[in-house]
Amino acid sequence: MNLKNIVLSAAVGLLALAGSVSAHTVTFGWTDNGNGTVTLWNEHWHGDQTFPCNEGVLCSANGGLTISGDGSGSAASYGTNAYTVQWAGTLNNTDRDDMVNDGTLLGYVDDPVNGGGGNDDDWLYTAPLVIGDGSWWFFTGTNCCIDTMGHQVLVTLSGIGSVDPGTGPGGVSSVPVPAGLPLLLTGLAGFAALKRRRKASKA
Repeated sequence: MNLKNIVLSAAVGLLALAGSVSAHTVTFGWTDNGNGTVTLWNEHWHGDQTFPCNEGVLCSANGGLTISGDGSGSAASYGTNAYTVQWAGTLNNTDRDDMVNDGTLLGYVDDPVNGGGGNDDDWLYTAPLVIGDGSWWFFTGTNCCIDTMGHQVLVTLSGIGSVDPGTGPGGVSSVPVPAGLPLLLTGLAGFAALKRRRKASKA
């Protein structure tokens, strides 16, 4: 292989590497819509997005954002109550700090491996969903390119006032019902019915 071909191969390799480095999620953010729903955000380095997300066409090969967990953030909770929400639109060339200052973002968490950006980056946002304060596992998937991730990220949502804390993705309650509670309620209902019968028979 001559020098020209070696240089060309190296340049192509560097471009491919640069493309793969810049094509990933770097930050997740959230907004309390004030009506019992939340919008989630995904910041990425990939250039302006013009996909018609608001026309039912998926913005990514990963099919949206999957959220799981029980609100505790424990590693063992990853994959429980899994819920996938679709990307609903895009916001291009927008500074993260400006979004916080103007109330577009209530908060955000960087990907600890791929974190960065913040200045005039591009964003995907989800359809409104029900989710409350707590620590949840977020994962988009490994397919190229817009929201590519190599691993799940633990995101701690805070400041959401219109949804009860610990409410899981899609509105699933993350607080387990004690196993004996249904039995106790059935017993109390039976006791009340028995008491009514006794009163009726005495009258």
